[in-house]
Amino acid sequence: MGKGPLVKFLLFRSAESADLVVICHHIICDGLSLAYLIKDIASFLQVPDVKVEPMPLPPSVSNDNLMVKISPSWIYRIAIAWTNHAWKKGKTVFGENDYAQIYRDYWKSKDIGMATISLPEDIIRRREPAR
Repeated sequence: MGKGPLVKFLLFRSAESADLVVICHHIICDGLSLAYLIKDIASFLQVPDVKVEPMPLPPSVSNDNLMVKISPSWIYRIAIAWTNHAWKKGKTVFGENDYAQIYRDYWKSKDIGMATISLPEDIIRRREPAR
């Protein structure tokens, strides 16, 4: 992450097709946002002359526009201290077998949400770089 980039676009081309692979670090967007980005890229490739209207800037994050109000009250501090104490007292330690089981269980039910979009051949040819 220190060297970047946080997002990579790879274009794999063959005589029959072209595949765009987008690799994006979760630090800059979530999976749904990435799906929207790829959808937008595909739609702009289909209609390259469309005029884009910029969106207004979102509001700055503040306690006033959060759904859950965060306050550093003594109740939160006590709850966190109690949880930390219970964790230390129980001395729960996860080993390699625990990790392997959690990993297997997670991927049994996880849909990674991979999306594929096919572009028509005329769009692929139109976007070929000049040689």
